[in-house]
This record gives sequence, structure tokens and C-alpha cells, in this order.
Amino acid sequence: MTIANRKAVWIFIVVLAMFAGAGIRVYHGQASEPPKAAKDGNALHSPRDAFGDSLPSEAIARLGTVRLRHADYLRAIRFFPDGKTVVSLGGDEMRVWDAATGRQLRHFGAGLSPWSVAMSADGQRVAFDRNLAVSGKGGPVEVWDAAAGKLLHKLGSQHYSLLCFSPDGKRLAAFTGIDNPVSAAVDHPWRIDVWDVATGRSAAKLIGPSECVMDMRFSADGKTLLLGGSGKAISLCDVASGKETRRLRDLPADVHTLVVSPRGDRAAFIDLQVKRRNGGGNWAPGRHVILMDLRSGVEVRRWSVPAEVGAAGLFANGWWHLAFSPDGRKLAACQKDGPVRVWDTATGKEIRILSDGRIHAGGMTFSPDGRTLAVGDFGQVLRLIDAESGADRVTTKGHRGGVTALAVSAAGRTVFTAVEDGTIHRWDARTGRELGRLTGHKQEVTGLTLSADGRTLCSVSLDQSLRVWDLDAGKERRRLEAGNVSAARLSLSPDGKTLAVPSNSKELLLFNPTTGERLHRLATKTRIITVAFAADASVVMALTGDHTICRWEMPTGRRLSDLSLPLDGDEPPIDDPDNRFPEGIFVLSPVGRLVAHALNDRFLRVFDVGARREVYRTVKLPSNVSMIAFAPDGRTLVWAERSGIIHWLELTSGSERLRLPGHAGPVKHMVFTTDGKQLVSGSDDATGLVWDLLGQGATTLSAEQRDACWTDLADKDAARAYRAMCRLMAAPADALILLRPRLKAIEGVDEKRIAQRIAALDSDTFAVREKATEELQKLGELAEPALRKALASRPTLEMSRRVRGLLDEIGQRQWRPSAEILRQLRAVEVLERIGTPEARALLEALAHGAAGARLTREARAAAQRLGG
Repeated sequence: MTIANRKAVWIFIVVLAMFAGAGIRVYHGQASEPPKAAKDGNALHSPRDAFGDSLPSEAIARLGTVRLRHADYLRAIRFFPDGKTVVSLGGDEMRVWDAATGRQLRHFGAGLSPWSVAMSADGQRVAFDRNLAVSGKGGPVEVWDAAAGKLLHKLGSQHYSLLCFSPDGKRLAAFTGIDNPVSAAVDHPWRIDVWDVATGRSAAKLIGPSECVMDMRFSADGKTLLLGGSGKAISLCDVASGKETRRLRDLPADVHTLVVSPRGDRAAFIDLQVKRRNGGGNWAPGRHVILMDLRSGVEVRRWSVPAEVGAAGLFANGWWHLAFSPDGRKLAACQKDGPVRVWDTATGKEIRILSDGRIHAGGMTFSPDGRTLAVGDFGQVLRLIDAESGADRVTTKGHRGGVTALAVSAAGRTVFTAVEDGTIHRWDARTGRELGRLTGHKQEVTGLTLSADGRTLCSVSLDQSLRVWDLDAGKERRRLEAGNVSAARLSLSPDGKTLAVPSNSKELLLFNPTTGERLHRLATKTRIITVAFAADASVVMALTGDHTICRWEMPTGRRLSDLSLPLDGDEPPIDDPDNRFPEGIFVLSPVGRLVAHALNDRFLRVFDVGARREVYRTVKLPSNVSMIAFAPDGRTLVWAERSGIIHWLELTSGSERLRLPGHAGPVKHMVFTTDGKQLVSGSDDATGLVWDLLGQGATTLSAEQRDACWTDLADKDAARAYRAMCRLMAAPADALILLRPRLKAIEGVDEKRIAQRIAALDSDTFAVREKATEELQKLGELAEPALRKALASRPTLEMSRRVRGLLDEIGQRQWRPSAEILRQLRAVEVLERIGTPEARALLEALAHGAAGARLTREARAAAQRLGG
């Protein structure tokens, strides 16, 4: 997403307990809190990232840094009077930083989603009016003590589009009224409310003519408000009387961004661009910075950059922010997509150009001594630079924006992440150390996928390119012709031989990632939402906007029968199946059997497509769902709240195993390692986290502890059972002592007897049919293979009805199994995670049980994943 789009998003759109157990897992609290000691086996440690900042509980590495980062668009930056501390306000919250190290000191006001903001000159006070989409009504303006992180006042009841503090921080002015220079309505009065910051009491109300106001500032003495906007004028209003005392007319341009020098003798502004059409139009910052003498109203000088007209007919690279140095001798400015420039206000000479490929937006300010310039980098990173040399005073290597895509190597040792500027980062997943970068994409990378051998990476970007990278050489190998791949995600088949990418909205292109050869172009009727391959790569599937799952045979590309996902009762009707943004989030499981579907905070459901049955549903979620991902084995899934908390759900019990708080912003990407032991998440907070899902360390268990684990494995509470599983996985030898005598292969049943009972379902005698049904019910899943065979043989209507009923009952039990079956399934997972030769041997023995038994099928699948 571009900076302009991110800005539009924040303008127009809107600690949980962890489970601790037996020395394996201990909750650390929120990521911003000092970490408590965690246990790794018998050793205490305080986990830290590569920069020395604490990691959240369960995380083993952070990809990037939390220093000088926000999870949403930066709005304002100020230094405290000592120059050693910086406060910044973003769309997510307010944060206070150590200016020497970039370390976060505190944060507050989470979820504020501001519309208009202001900071006092000394950084001690912060004011903002929340976005109407969040608050639902205008006002109040919230005033915070930034040093203490304390809410001081809630003021007013209007929707205020502009806020500003007086230079001494004692007064706060809030503007409500026309703030759209292209609006046809010019007869609505505006009003400015002024409050005493210390008491919160009203100090003045200013009412004036119908005129567009785009920015306002207090004079240096705090007695006058300067209002700039359309009309090529700056109005000066006396705060005490509320009257206009002077008007600077015939300015060179309309006023967009206005700043006043510390001595109050000069003002600088950015010209306002307006493109009117059909009673409406667009507006944006312009290409000129104009310095005015406030006493004479005369232009002193101006600085301009060459015009670059964009798609909307407006200058595409306008000035973004302005700041005077404390002595007023320097004026700094930055372009939205260009360099930072510093000028001498007396001579107009350009002192410094900081053109290092950065995109500077999100605020700008000088330190009290004028030696450091703080500026937003790529919208959500705070950059502190030497105002003379342009060198960074604090080096914070890492992502410059939110994570837009990620991929994990098969062994889970290397992670690739992408960010909004098109850069692809390579990380050591164990240490969080950055190993290198791949550059070449011109815009946001939306999809990454890694070959099984870890030597080839594929990426797709908003710049419409699909690239294949040679990781050994660290450079691009080839580009694939894929048409319109805007916002596409990539999917690689389990065998690594086929790359799938949605193109032109309604096409699925299949490539050989090694040779670049295009294998197939597969068409759908409506927009493709998500793609998955069958476990053996024999089928590729695409879920489309009309809730259809299209399927094709591999490698021929032959179309198979479609499946469908029913419309949910809480889901709005599908008005436009080709909509780029469908209602909610949809994810296909790795084998395509399940679909997870979430809609905001209204519901999360999992649907078994083959059985046409909803197997899990929860409503009234704590916040909107931002991402869902299935584990490779299909036993679990993770879903993330927009708040940054990740939930790990066990599907068979419908219960939550673990909660993973740690991200400061919405999680947009999650990928399990192939063995399912780790999870990697990428967030809008400009970081990734590598999570350990199975615990670390080695221990031994007494007989009593082993018995307790056996009991807990059957618990309906997945969190309790999960803690028992972790204890067993940490003690492999003791786990086998416990499980070997208790897990036995399911004995088969007489197939002739089952066949006789199925035949009896079509008996002429009702009592015989009922008795046969009752006996088949008792056999349950053991009779499933024979029942499915009978159904495929086109039985009579009566037999078909009874067979379907029995299969439906078996299916219901599969997703809500008995306590004993739950225990068996969890025990099989423990054996798979242990993975020793002894554990594999036990799995193989269990895999030779009755074909229809759940334990048999799960043990066989686990043994196959281990290569047995």
C-alpha cells in the first residue's frame, strides 16, 4: 500500500493471560513490559531480540525492531525540552522514545485512530480528535500528558478537523467547519473553540465568515490565530475578541500547510493544489514552499521542485511537511516521495539535501538545540538525523513499513519478508539477524513463496512483475509473464514443481518455477480469492468470489467438479462476486478440504466442504480478524485479531490451545514451518516474530506426572491438554514409557458381518432395518469404508437414506470426538513431534489397525509426514 493510500486509510477508515505449565511456558506480559524470567528446562532466561529488546512469551526471534516504529501512519513528532526524549503520535497510539538509542520508554492511548492531532512545542501535551468512523460522533478532543501517559481532559462535542497548541502550550484551539476546498457548499460558518489546557475550561469561541480553512497556527505570543486556506489569504484573528484583525491578501497561492517562525516574524506554507470537477474534485500539497514576512505580508522567497503530474491531474510529488529550527534560521521541508531539504531562511541557500531513497512522511521537527531533525520515514518509522550532515543518529535496521508478505524455508531456519517499498529481507529465524536483502521491485510485494530446497524464491508485486530469484547468487534469475497480478498471492505445490498465481482477477496461471515454463492458464467465472493444492499435488483449487471452489487435475489441467461454500446466515448477500475486497477473510486448508471464513468481529467459522458441514463457529470476537492460517497437518489453525493477538485453535475440540500477544499492530501474514513446530507472523508494526509452539528444553517425568499427563490428554480444554503434550514432548523417553502400553492398534471387524448389516438396511421388515442401523451406529467409523462403498453402488432410496444418515452421524463425531478419541489423537501428535525411531515405530504399528478407525488414519498420516 502506498503512503498516500495509507494516509487515506487512517483518514477515512477506522493483558490477556497465557497458559503456564510445569516449567515449560510462563507468561511474560505485554511486549512493551519488562520481561519476567521464563523457564527453558531448568534454566532461567529473559529472551531478547537482536537489539536487546524483550521478546514476548513463546517468541524465539524478532525479525526487525520495535525501536522508533509505529504500527500505523505517523501523525506528529516532538522533542521534550531536554532533547533526550521524543514523543510521536501514530494512528495506533502515542509512544515515547529515548532519542539516543531509539528504545521505547512507554506507550499509551492504544487504538486512538486520530482524525486531527496537535502536539505542544515542548512535546508535553498531545491532543487529538478520533476518526468519526471509530467514534461514531464528533468530539471530544482528548488531551494527554505525554510525559506521564495520562489523559487530562475530554473537550468539546464537535467534529474538529484542525487542532493546534499555543507556543507556550497553555491554550488549545480546535477548528470545526468547512475543510474541503473543492466543496460546492460555501455558506456554512466555521467555529474555533479555544480551551485553557491546565483547567480544560473554555477560553474563547471564534466565529467568522464562510471560508475554507486548511491549517491554523498561533502567533509567537499566543494572542493571534493565523488561518490559511483557499482564497490566497491568511486571516489573523484576535483570540480574546474573536475578531479578524488583519488579512494577508493576494498571496502567491492557496495555503495548505502553515508554520510560524519561533520569533513570529515569518511564516512558511505549502501551496494548495485543487482540481475541481463536477462540483467536487481533489486536493493535495503543491510544489512550492513559500516564505512570508508576517509584518509586511510580502513574499520573501520560494523554493520549488519540477512538476510531476499524477493520474488525478495533481502534482504527484508535492511537499509534505515543514519545520523551523528553534532559532528560526533554518527551514526544513520534505517531499512525499523525495528528499529532505534544509534552507537558510536569511539567504535562501540550500544547506543540506538528504536524498537517500527514503520516502519521508509522517511529521517533522527539530530538537531544542537544532542539531537533530526528526522525520517520519515511509510513514510509520521515526528517523532521527543530524541536521548538518544528514547522518542517522540512531541506526535501526529492519523493516521500514508493515510486513506485506513472508515465506519460510522447509527447515524453518530462514525467513523472507517483504515490505511496502518493495524490499525483500532475508533473516536467520533462530537469532533474528538480517542476512541480506533482495531489491528490484518498484512497489509493494504482495506474495512470496520459497522452493523446497530453499534455493529459489518467487515474488509478485504491485509493480505487475512476477520474479524468480536465485538465492545462492542473491540476484534475480528471471521474470515470468503473468499479466495483471496486482495484489496477488503465490502458492507452491507440496512437491515444489508448480507455482500458482492469480492473474487478471479470473485466471489461475501455473508455472514451473525452475524453468519458468507456463504450464496452464485456468479460467474462473469470478474473482479468485485464495488458492491451495492437495497434499499429493494431484489437484489445485481456487476459491472464488461467488463461494465456488474450482478444482483442476494435475498435471493435465482437466477441470473437475466444483464444490461450493454456502452463504453464512450472518454474511451479507454477495452483490458483486468480482469485488476486489470480498466480505471477510477466506482461507483454504492445505489439502483444500476445509475453508476458514471470518467477517470482521462478527464470526469465525470453519466449513468442511466435502461433507458440507460447519465444523467450528464462534461469534462476537474480541476484535476484527486480520489473518487466518491452517497448520500443515490440518489439526489446528491460527487466527489473529487486529489488536495483534494470535489465537491457536485446535479444530477437533473447537478449543483454544494458546494465545500469543506480542505484535503492536494487525497481523497480516502467518506461515507455519513445514513440521508445524514454529509459526512466523508478520505485522503492520514493521516486525515479524518467530513463535515456538511446542516448548523447549528437556526434562524427566515421574510416574505420577506421566499419569497426570495421560489424564489431561483427554481434557476438553485444549489449553490444558496442550500443556500435557508439551511436558511429554520435552521428555521423549518418559512419553514412550507412558504411551507404548496404552496405545494399541484398533482391531478390525468382520467385513462380512458389516456387509450383512448394510444389506439388512434394505430389508422388507422394519424391525430388521432398525436393528441393522443400530448395530452399524455402534460400529461407527469402523463401518465407514463399507458404507461409502455401498452408497457409491446406487442403493435403493431406503438404503441410501439410512446410509447417508449413518455417514452424517460419523462425520459429526469426527469433529466432536469422545474424550478417549481426543486423547488418542493428541497422543499421536506427541509421537509425531518427538519423531524418534521409537516414536515412529509405534506410529507405524498403530497405522496397521482397522482401516476405518480414526486412530489408524491419523497414525498413518503422521508416519507418512515423518517419511515412514
